[in-house]
Amino acid sequence: MSLVACSPQVFRVRASLQQTASRRSQCTISPKVFSISPRSSRNATITWRRPRSETALLAAAADLEATENNNTRNEGGANERGQNKQNGRGRRGAVGGSRKDPKPKRDNAYTIAYKLADQKGEIDVGALLNKAELDAYQVSSVLTNLRKWRAHQRSLEVLDWAQKNPNLRNNIIHYNIVINMLGQGGKWQQAENLLNELKANAVELQVFTYGAMSVAYAKGGELDKARALLVEMREDGLEPNAVVYGGILAALERSKQVDAARALFAEMRAGGVAPNAILCNTLLAGYARQGRWEEARALLEDMQREFGLRPDTISYSCLISACAKAGEFEEALKAFAAMKAADVPRDKVVFTALINACVAAGRREDAMDVYHAMVAGGFEPNLYTYTTLLKSFTRAPSSTTDPDAEIAEASALFERMEAAGVVPDDMAYATLVDVYAKHGDWHGADKVVERMRVAKVRPSVITYTSLISAYARDGYWQGACMALRAMREEGVRPNMRTYTSLISACERGGQWDKAKELFQEMKEEGIAADEVTYELLISVCEKAGLKSERSDLMGEQNRLRQLRGKPPPR
Repeated sequence: MSLVACSPQVFRVRASLQQTASRRSQCTISPKVFSISPRSSRNATITWRRPRSETALLAAAADLEATENNNTRNEGGANERGQNKQNGRGRRGAVGGSRKDPKPKRDNAYTIAYKLADQKGEIDVGALLNKAELDAYQVSSVLTNLRKWRAHQRSLEVLDWAQKNPNLRNNIIHYNIVINMLGQGGKWQQAENLLNELKANAVELQVFTYGAMSVAYAKGGELDKARALLVEMREDGLEPNAVVYGGILAALERSKQVDAARALFAEMRAGGVAPNAILCNTLLAGYARQGRWEEARALLEDMQREFGLRPDTISYSCLISACAKAGEFEEALKAFAAMKAADVPRDKVVFTALINACVAAGRREDAMDVYHAMVAGGFEPNLYTYTTLLKSFTRAPSSTTDPDAEIAEASALFERMEAAGVVPDDMAYATLVDVYAKHGDWHGADKVVERMRVAKVRPSVITYTSLISAYARDGYWQGACMALRAMREEGVRPNMRTYTSLISACERGGQWDKAKELFQEMKEEGIAADEVTYELLISVCEKAGLKSERSDLMGEQNRLRQLRGKPPPR
C-alpha cells in the first residue's frame, strides 16, 4: 500500500521520523530504512530494515524507539478514552481511576548488541541482558551482531552471562558463533579455551565447531593442532567438511607448505569432499607463490572438467602470477586470453599480475602497453602496480640505452602515481632509488632519499642499500660510509647486501683497510658473508698486493662453498 493512500496518522509518523532523522544525522528516512503500513485507522505498523550506512543506522534505531514509545502512549490514551465512553463519561469528565502505564518496552537483539559494542567498558552487561529477558535464539542474534562488529571481549561476556543461566548454558550454537569470531580474529588460544569448556561439560560437538576451530588454528599458524582436529573429528564419528579442510589448506598455503597443501587436497577428494572454488583458489595461490605454473594450469583445467566449477577472476590471476614468477611470459598471455574468451571479469589484480609477468621477462614496452590498457578499461592502478612498473627500469642498462632518458621516464611514472592520488611507500621510493643506482646517478638517488624524509617516509634497509649501491658504482666509498652512519642513527640494521655494497664501494675506491674493518663488523653482528662478498674482498687484496690476506680469504670462501655443496673455484 502506498503512503499516499495511508491514513493521516501514518503521514504524521513519517513526518516525525524525517524531522528527528534530519536533526540527528541529516539523512532522509526512506523505504529502505523503514516500511510503514497501517493496520487500522488508529495505528500504524513500522517495520525496520537495516540501513546501509552507519549514520542512517544510528538515526533509524533512535527514531524507531521514539516512535514506538509514542504509539504505545497513543494506544494507552485510546484505551482510556474507550473506557470512559463505556462509563458514560467524556475524557474531560473522567473522575477517579488512573491511566494504566504501558508495559516497559524491551530492547531487541540488534539494539542490545549495538549498545554492548558501542559502550565499551561503561555498561553493566549482566544488568542489560537480565532486563532484556533473552531466550536462546535472541542470544544467538546478539552474538551474531557482535561478530559483525568484531566485539570479541563483549561476546565472551555475553557467553559467560549465558552460562550462568540454567536455560541457556552449554548452548553449542552460542559457542560456535564465538569460536568462529575468535578464529577469524586470530585469537586461537581463547577459541581453544572455549572448545575445552565444551569438552569438559560433555557437550556434543558439531562439524561447524571443528570447522571454526580449524580456521582459528590456521589463522594462528598452528598447523599441528589443525591437523590433529581431523583425527579427533573422525574419532567422534564426524567427517571433515570443506570448511575444516579449507582452514588447514589456507594455513599450509600461508606457511609456503605447498606440497603438504597439495597432499591434503588429494586426501580431501579421496574422502568424498567435493572441492569448491575457494579451496581450488587457495591451492592455486600456493602454486602462484612458488611459480609452479604447470600445476596451476592443470588445476585450472580440473576445475572445469572434473569439478564442474567455473574459474573466476582469482583463479586466473593466480595462474598469471605463477607464470610471472616462473618467467613464462607467453603462458601468462595465454591465460589472459583464455580469461577474456571465457568472459571472466578482469580487475586491477589481473592486470597487475600480467604487468609483473612482462617485467619479469624484461619486456618493459609490453608492461607499459598493459598499463595503458588497464587505465583505458577504467581500472585504477594501485601502489603495487606502479612499483612493479618502476622495477622494469632497474635492470642494468645496455650499451644502446640512454640512461638519462630512462631515469626521466621512471621519474615521470613516479610523478604520475602521485598525481593519481597514490601515496608512495618505502618500497616505491626504494625502487626509484634503485633506478638511479643502476644508471650510475648517485646524486639523483640522494635527492630521492631526501624527498622521502620530507614526505615523512622512513627509509628502510632496502632504501639505504640501494643508495649505498649507487655510491659504490662510482667508487664513492665516503658517501657509502656516511649512509651507513645515517642508517645506524635511525635505528636501521644493515644486512648482508648492505655490507656487500659497502665493501664494493671500498673495492672500487681502493680502500683495503676500510673494507677489512667493515668485514669484521659484519662478523661481529652475526651476518654471514656470501660468495660475492668474498670475491670483492679478494679483489681488494689483489689490488693492494696483500697475498697472505688473499690466501686466507680464499680458504674461507672454499669452506663456504663446501658447506653449500659446491666445488671450490679453479
